[in-house]
Amino acid sequence: MSSSGQPIVSLRNVDKTFESGTVALNDVNLDVREGEFVSLLGPSGCGKSTVLRIISGLSPATAGSVVWPAGEARLGFVFQEPTLMPWADVAANVRLPIKLGHKQDSGAVANALGRVRLSAFARNYPRELSGGMKMRVSIARALVTKPSLVLADEPTGNLDTHTSLEVMALFQELNDAGTTLLIVTHEQDIAQYARRIVVMRDGRVLRDDRVANRRVARADLAAVATEPEPA
Repeated sequence: MSSSGQPIVSLRNVDKTFESGTVALNDVNLDVREGEFVSLLGPSGCGKSTVLRIISGLSPATAGSVVWPAGEARLGFVFQEPTLMPWADVAANVRLPIKLGHKQDSGAVANALGRVRLSAFARNYPRELSGGMKMRVSIARALVTKPSLVLADEPTGNLDTHTSLEVMALFQELNDAGTTLLIVTHEQDIAQYARRIVVMRDGRVLRDDRVANRRVARADLAAVATEPEPA
């Protein structure tokens, strides 16, 4: 799939078979290029989350290769559950990857919170936040190390329609500003907010298409806000 950006990561003829004998991936080929917003779309069990785990190094491929043309990239992760530390405030939750990497903050936390519009909530605790705000904290945590690629596994899977649109609007804004995104979803309407959709079934890539008329989440969010209440 052509794009103006250079590949950040390329999967070549990747297979994954678990010890149980279950075949999760079969001859998967995939490029993710700089500046892209890619959705991996498919039903539960099709292998899309396994692709993320292989890219992240959390699970090795059984066969094939994962190639980093410019050297291994710094990755950011967004999970289906925000997985925030309840005893720590928002700033401390976002700072966690920096702390684990023994790096200096140097304004990175403030910058990440600003990008997700949560600067005013740096000293709040997770229990004081809505579900959408918690997800935005999780996204800020993924951005704080300035990753080359953000991986998001079903980021709207547990969210209502309004909150899902808020998250996708934020992802679109981040991508428009240059962040490269690879998200996993089973929802066709969510996939349409990406610039490219890779459809998976039974461990294989079936289709890999550019989105010709990408939906704009911020516009859809405004439309939902103006819908009349049901009688």
